[in-house]
Amino acid sequence: RNNQALDRARGGLFDATAGFFALRTAISSPVTAAMDFESAMADVKKVVDDFDTSTEAGRQAFSGFKDELRALSKEIPLSVNELAAIAAAAGETGVVGEELVNFTRTAAIAATAFGMTAEEVSGVMFNLSNVFEMKIPEMEAFNDTVNHISNSMAASAPKLLDFTHSAAGAADFL
Repeated sequence: RNNQALDRARGGLFDATAGFFALRTAISSPVTAAMDFESAMADVKKVVDDFDTSTEAGRQAFSGFKDELRALSKEIPLSVNELAAIAAAAGETGVVGEELVNFTRTAAIAATAFGMTAEEVSGVMFNLSNVFEMKIPEMEAFNDTVNHISNSMAASAPKLLDFTHSAAGAADFL
């Protein structure tokens, strides 16, 4: 009889432990995701002057930007944190306002299409936009061209961007 009671107690302890870990995971996953998102957005906020949350306009702009990133993450297969990393990198270079959303969208689409990281694509895009004074619509057209060439020829998008990036460096000296 004692062995049966011990077996039931062990079984109950095992069930309680499994339930605890399941509950902990269920509670901690969304909390961790929210913390990661807020951390990523803090990185954006510290480099974009438009998002000065000490003013009502800054709070509204920042809130609107967060909503736009969330919506963008539903359109493009990148996480909202990856999109925030693109935006933070763009913000460091002085991209602000609606251009920040457009740059983030363009870099994210290119990263997905080219099979590259968002950081790689956004770095190349920023460099090319500076050297050749390209605006976002011109960058979109450039990315479409790179994508078309890589799909129809034996050249990969990363190699084409690498070549263009190198050529842009040389063009900077001319």
